[in-house]
Amino acid sequence: MDIKKGKPIRIEPPWHLSNVPKELAVRFLAVFARFEYALKVSGFATGSGSKAEADWDNYARQIAGTLDLNYSAVSQAAEYILANPPKKQVLEHGSVVFRVRPCGSAGATDAERLLCYVRRVRNNLFHGGKFGPAGEVPDRDRRLVEHALVVLAMCLPLVNEVELAFYN
Repeated sequence: MDIKKGKPIRIEPPWHLSNVPKELAVRFLAVFARFEYALKVSGFATGSGSKAEADWDNYARQIAGTLDLNYSAVSQAAEYILANPPKKQVLEHGSVVFRVRPCGSAGATDAERLLCYVRRVRNNLFHGGKFGPAGEVPDRDRRLVEHALVVLAMCLPLVNEVELAFYN
Protein backbone atom coordinates (compact mmCIF):
# COMPACT_ATOMS: atom_id res chain seq x y z
CA MET A 1 0.00 0.00 0.00
CA ASP A 2 1.08 3.53 -0.69
CA ILE A 3 1.29 4.81 2.88
CA LYS A 4 0.61 8.40 1.89
CA LYS A 5 -2.42 7.82 -0.34
CA GLY A 6 -3.78 4.48 0.90
CA LYS A 7 -3.57 3.00 -2.61
CA PRO A 8 -1.90 -0.25 -3.66
CA ILE A 9 1.57 0.12 -5.08
CA ARG A 10 1.94 -1.74 -8.35
CA ILE A 11 4.93 -2.40 -10.53
CA GLU A 12 4.77 -4.09 -13.92
CA PRO A 13 7.66 -6.17 -15.23
CA PRO A 14 9.09 -4.90 -18.53
CA TRP A 15 8.16 -8.04 -20.50
CA HIS A 16 8.78 -6.19 -23.75
CA LEU A 17 12.50 -6.32 -22.90
CA SER A 18 12.55 -10.06 -22.24
CA ASN A 19 14.06 -12.49 -24.71
CA VAL A 20 11.69 -15.15 -23.34
CA PRO A 21 7.87 -14.91 -23.69
CA LYS A 22 6.10 -14.16 -20.41
CA GLU A 23 4.05 -17.39 -20.35
CA LEU A 24 7.13 -19.54 -21.01
CA ALA A 25 9.18 -17.73 -18.36
CA VAL A 26 6.46 -18.09 -15.73
CA ARG A 27 5.90 -21.76 -16.59
CA PHE A 28 9.62 -22.57 -16.40
CA LEU A 29 10.12 -20.77 -13.09
CA ALA A 30 7.07 -22.48 -11.56
CA VAL A 31 8.18 -25.94 -12.73
CA PHE A 32 11.76 -25.34 -11.61
CA ALA A 33 10.68 -24.09 -8.17
CA ARG A 34 8.40 -27.07 -7.61
CA PHE A 35 11.12 -29.45 -8.83
CA GLU A 36 13.57 -27.99 -6.30
CA TYR A 37 10.99 -28.39 -3.56
CA ALA A 38 10.38 -32.00 -4.60
CA LEU A 39 14.11 -32.74 -4.55
CA LYS A 40 14.54 -31.33 -1.06
CA VAL A 41 11.58 -33.10 0.55
CA SER A 42 12.44 -36.43 -1.07
CA GLY A 43 15.95 -36.56 0.36
CA PHE A 44 17.99 -34.74 -2.29
CA ALA A 45 18.94 -31.90 0.02
CA THR A 46 22.10 -30.41 1.33
CA GLY A 47 22.77 -27.60 3.75
CA SER A 48 22.89 -26.92 7.45
CA GLY A 49 20.80 -25.42 10.21
CA SER A 50 20.84 -22.07 8.43
CA LYS A 51 19.76 -23.21 4.94
CA ALA A 52 18.53 -26.10 2.84
CA GLU A 53 19.31 -26.48 -0.85
CA ALA A 54 18.31 -28.97 -3.50
CA ASP A 55 21.13 -31.43 -4.14
CA TRP A 56 20.92 -31.43 -7.94
CA ASP A 57 24.31 -33.12 -8.35
CA ASN A 58 23.39 -36.12 -6.20
CA TYR A 59 20.06 -36.38 -8.03
CA ALA A 60 21.85 -36.21 -11.41
CA ARG A 61 24.24 -38.98 -10.38
CA GLN A 62 21.31 -41.16 -9.31
CA ILE A 63 19.42 -40.75 -12.60
CA ALA A 64 22.48 -40.85 -14.87
CA GLY A 65 21.94 -44.50 -15.74
CA THR A 66 18.20 -44.17 -16.36
CA LEU A 67 17.97 -40.86 -18.25
CA ASP A 68 17.52 -42.00 -21.83
CA LEU A 69 19.26 -39.43 -24.00
CA ASN A 70 18.30 -41.40 -27.10
CA TYR A 71 14.59 -40.68 -26.64
CA SER A 72 13.81 -38.17 -29.38
CA ALA A 73 12.42 -35.28 -27.31
CA VAL A 74 15.13 -35.39 -24.66
CA SER A 75 17.77 -36.11 -27.28
CA GLN A 76 16.93 -32.91 -29.15
CA ALA A 77 16.80 -30.91 -25.93
CA ALA A 78 20.06 -32.39 -24.62
CA GLU A 79 21.84 -31.88 -27.93
CA TYR A 80 20.76 -28.25 -28.10
CA ILE A 81 21.71 -27.43 -24.50
CA LEU A 82 25.07 -29.25 -24.66
CA ALA A 83 25.92 -27.67 -28.04
CA ASN A 84 24.67 -24.19 -27.04
CA PRO A 85 25.16 -24.06 -23.28
CA PRO A 86 23.73 -21.12 -21.39
CA LYS A 87 26.36 -18.56 -20.64
CA LYS A 88 27.19 -17.53 -17.10
CA GLN A 89 27.01 -13.98 -15.84
CA VAL A 90 30.39 -12.94 -14.50
CA LEU A 91 31.94 -9.68 -13.37
CA GLU A 92 34.92 -8.58 -15.46
CA HIS A 93 36.61 -5.24 -14.84
CA GLY A 94 33.50 -3.92 -13.10
CA SER A 95 31.10 -4.95 -15.87
CA VAL A 96 28.60 -7.80 -15.89
CA VAL A 97 29.17 -9.94 -18.98
CA PHE A 98 28.17 -13.38 -20.21
CA ARG A 99 30.84 -16.00 -20.74
CA VAL A 100 30.82 -19.63 -21.74
CA ARG A 101 31.73 -21.65 -18.66
CA PRO A 102 31.70 -25.45 -18.46
CA CYS A 103 29.31 -27.17 -16.08
CA GLY A 104 30.23 -30.09 -13.89
CA SER A 105 33.55 -31.44 -12.81
CA ALA A 106 35.89 -33.51 -14.95
CA GLY A 107 34.20 -36.83 -15.61
CA ALA A 108 30.70 -35.46 -15.00
CA THR A 109 27.90 -37.46 -16.59
CA ASP A 110 25.65 -35.96 -19.26
CA ALA A 111 22.86 -35.87 -16.64
CA GLU A 112 25.07 -33.83 -14.29
CA ARG A 113 26.06 -31.41 -17.05
CA LEU A 114 22.50 -31.07 -18.35
CA LEU A 115 21.02 -30.37 -14.93
CA CYS A 116 23.83 -27.93 -14.19
CA TYR A 117 22.95 -26.07 -17.40
CA VAL A 118 19.22 -26.19 -16.53
CA ARG A 119 20.09 -24.48 -13.24
CA ARG A 120 22.08 -21.88 -15.16
CA VAL A 121 19.07 -21.23 -17.42
CA ARG A 122 17.04 -20.68 -14.25
CA ASN A 123 19.67 -18.40 -12.74
CA ASN A 124 19.89 -16.30 -15.89
CA LEU A 125 16.12 -16.00 -16.17
CA PHE A 126 15.50 -15.31 -12.49
CA HIS A 127 18.37 -12.89 -12.03
CA GLY A 128 17.60 -10.84 -15.12
CA GLY A 129 19.96 -12.42 -17.62
CA LYS A 130 17.19 -12.93 -20.19
CA PHE A 131 16.24 -9.26 -20.33
CA GLY A 132 17.90 -6.76 -22.59
CA PRO A 133 19.17 -6.85 -26.14
CA ALA A 134 18.99 -10.16 -27.94
CA GLY A 135 22.19 -12.15 -28.16
CA GLU A 136 23.89 -13.50 -31.25
CA VAL A 137 20.98 -15.83 -31.97
CA PRO A 138 17.58 -14.15 -31.48
CA ASP A 139 15.72 -17.32 -30.40
CA ARG A 140 18.56 -18.71 -28.28
CA ASP A 141 17.14 -17.74 -24.87
CA ARG A 142 13.63 -18.96 -25.69
CA ARG A 143 14.98 -22.25 -27.01
CA LEU A 144 17.18 -22.79 -23.95
CA VAL A 145 14.18 -22.34 -21.66
CA GLU A 146 12.00 -24.64 -23.79
CA HIS A 147 14.67 -27.34 -23.88
CA ALA A 148 15.37 -26.99 -20.15
CA LEU A 149 11.65 -27.70 -19.53
CA VAL A 150 11.91 -30.86 -21.66
CA VAL A 151 14.93 -32.03 -19.65
CA LEU A 152 13.06 -31.46 -16.37
CA ALA A 153 10.00 -33.29 -17.72
CA MET A 154 12.12 -36.28 -18.74
CA CYS A 155 13.95 -36.37 -15.39
CA LEU A 156 10.92 -36.04 -13.13
CA PRO A 157 9.55 -39.61 -13.36
CA LEU A 158 12.97 -41.22 -12.90
CA VAL A 159 12.79 -41.13 -9.09
CA ASN A 160 9.34 -42.00 -7.78
CA GLU A 161 9.66 -40.01 -4.53
CA VAL A 162 10.59 -36.86 -6.45
CA GLU A 163 7.67 -37.24 -8.85
CA LEU A 164 5.22 -37.84 -5.97
CA ALA A 165 6.50 -34.79 -4.09
CA PHE A 166 6.26 -32.65 -7.25
CA TYR A 167 2.56 -33.42 -7.79
CA ASN A 168 1.40 -33.65 -4.14
